[in-house]
Order: sequence, then structure tokens, then C-alpha cells
Amino acid sequence: QTATQIFDGALKAFNEKNYSTAVEGFARYTGMQPSDSAGFYNLGLCYARLNRDADAAPNFKKAASLRANYYSAWMQLGDAYLRMRQYSDAVTAFSSATTADATKSEGFYGLGLAHRNNVNEFEAEKAFMRAVALGPPRAVFYNQLAASQYAQKRYKAAIPNYREAVKLDPKLYMGWVFLGNSLDYDGQLAEAIKAYETAASIDPTRPDASTELAVLYSRDNKPAQCENHARKALALDPKYAGSHKILGVCLRAQKRYQEALASGIEAVRLNPKYADGFKSLGFTYLAIRTSDRTAKRTAQAKYNDAKAREMLAKLKELNATVDATELETAINKP
Repeated sequence: QTATQIFDGALKAFNEKNYSTAVEGFARYTGMQPSDSAGFYNLGLCYARLNRDADAAPNFKKAASLRANYYSAWMQLGDAYLRMRQYSDAVTAFSSATTADATKSEGFYGLGLAHRNNVNEFEAEKAFMRAVALGPPRAVFYNQLAASQYAQKRYKAAIPNYREAVKLDPKLYMGWVFLGNSLDYDGQLAEAIKAYETAASIDPTRPDASTELAVLYSRDNKPAQCENHARKALALDPKYAGSHKILGVCLRAQKRYQEALASGIEAVRLNPKYADGFKSLGFTYLAIRTSDRTAKRTAQAKYNDAKAREMLAKLKELNATVDATELETAINKP
């Protein structure tokens, strides 16, 4: 067979999704035509389809070295490095792709993903902004740009980009959730609730939005709505400690202390390192202590005071980022 016939046969096998046969063909072809970038590029594609990225990457790299400004080869190499979690190498590959063709948004999008995974949100944001500017408008571009700004705690900047993402893809569940988060951090409570309610209506099988709605209704001093959403979240995922914790907060606000106590204990049982759970449980013990004092059950009050101190000790033991000062001050209050 001639080199051309081998190439055509390998391409036919590739199009028929017979990737192992295609690998053999393209490997033979590259041996016969070692200066043809197309052979190495297609061999890389075959390996990628076989989930053999460690074999795909050197072939994409070889293809890129044989042809100037080989945009597709650099893109495929970047994708392979992303899948292998070699993020610094992915940054280099996608940077080369953007140099090869600075008019294509996908290269900048890939570069943004590589920077995000390489924990460089500042550079990621710049790359995503370039992808957005080049267009066409895509929900994933705006969503990742917003996510990069969110990661930098620049919530006000993230909000319009999350809004654009969900405008382009109204069914983007996590886009609505993080829009709600951003609005909440920006102090827009009512708008945050609307965003979470939209998320919950898009996918009522996921507990994230219901849990967040419970948190916001608690903050909005609406314990009944808080309880309703917390129970919805627990019906979907009874093992999520955060939902148990917020249910305990809602019940405590309604002075249903024993139920609140049971929810709080379940939260820290499910997650023994849940600092915020211990803090919340400490406040529940304090609420019971205050109630017992009012009812002159001083022995029981002392017991609950001791339990609250136990929660504070646990909180400090965890070396948590959660501030223990508020709980400690409440415990020591006469």
C-alpha cells in the first residue's frame, strides 16, 4: 500500500469509530511520512477518542511543531492536558493556540479554563473576557467569566455576567444558583431569592437551591418558609449536613427547641468537621439554656450551658475559619 492508501484507510476507520484500527494505520503513515503534520494530528485524535491522552498529547505536539500556527493541534493538545490535569502545560498549549489564531474565541476560552484550574483567577478572567469580546455570545463564556470574578469575591462584577449567562441559557441551573449567591453577597436579598426560586423550578430534583432558599428566608426572618425549603432539600438529600443545620436554625427561631436540637446534632453527626454546624448547635443549646432559666429549671440550664461550651471547644479545636467570638460572647453573657 502507498502512504496515501494507508492514510485513507485509517481515516475511513476513524470515521467508522474503529479507533484502534485507525491508530495502527496512522502510526504506519507517520513512519512513512514523518514530516506530514496531518498524520500525527489524526493519530492524536485517535488516541484521544480511546481516552489515551498520555499517548495523544505527544502526537498533537509533534503535529504543531511540523506546521506553523497549527491552531487545531494546539487546541487538541490543550484539551488533552486539561483532561490529564496538567494545567501549566494546558496554559502553554492554549496560549500557543491564541497566538496561532487570535480571532477565535475558543482558544481564549480554553486558556481561561487552564488558568482557572491552575488557580490563577486573574489571568483566567482576562482570557474569558477576551472570549466574550470575540463572541459569538455563549452562555458558557459568560458563566465562566462570572465564576472567575466570583472566585475573586468580586460579586458585583460577576452579577451582570451571570445574568447574561442565564439569559442565553435560561435552563442553566448552576448559573441561577451562583447568580443567587452573588446577589446575596452583594446585599440584594430579594433578588437572590428570585434567582434561587428560578433554579429550584428548573431542576426540582437538586437540593442546592432549596437549601439556599432556606438560608435566605432565615435571614429574612421568615422561619416558616425557611423550614419549608429546608425540608424540601432534605427530602432530596437527607445526608446533606447543611440542610439539617439550617432546618435547626429555622426551628430554633420558632422556639421548637427539641426539634432544632435533633436537627443540629444530625448535622454534626453527618459531618464531624462541620464548624458552622457546631456553632449553630451551640446557639441552640444556649436558647434552651435561656428558656430553662426562665422556667427556673436551673439544673437543666446548667447542663445546656455546658453543652454550649462543649460546642465552642469543638469549634476552636477544628481551627475553623468560622468566627467563634459571637458564640463565646453569648455563652459568657450573664
